[in-house]
Amino acid sequence: MEKVISIRTDNTVEVKEVESIEYETLSTAVNGMIELVSISEDIDMWLNEEGKLIGLEPNVIATMLFYQAFSKFDLVMGDVIITGGSDGEGKTIGLSDESIVDIMTMLQSGIEQAIKEKDND
Repeated sequence: MEKVISIRTDNTVEVKEVESIEYETLSTAVNGMIELVSISEDIDMWLNEEGKLIGLEPNVIATMLFYQAFSKFDLVMGDVIITGGSDGEGKTIGLSDESIVDIMTMLQSGIEQAIKEKDND
């Protein structure tokens, strides 16, 4: 079993276990064609390649994660799935427990920053 994180447009974040990480797993999670955004060497965010074109709902949490990773804003649309990097053969792998903690820490930091900025307005 492989660990992944699902971040949905309804603001739910869920650690899941999947049998394997194949194209179909990723495509189902994002409801369409997939696009890869590498957050780090061992953290990948998969999103719907056509999310903006077809008018998917904004994903506030995934957008915040993108901002935390790259210090620049780009609106992420639709549900996303977070996986580990890839193995030596290029196969997508699941997240380590350490990577899951890193992602949750990034999300918590982003939420705290957003609250602080809103309070300063």
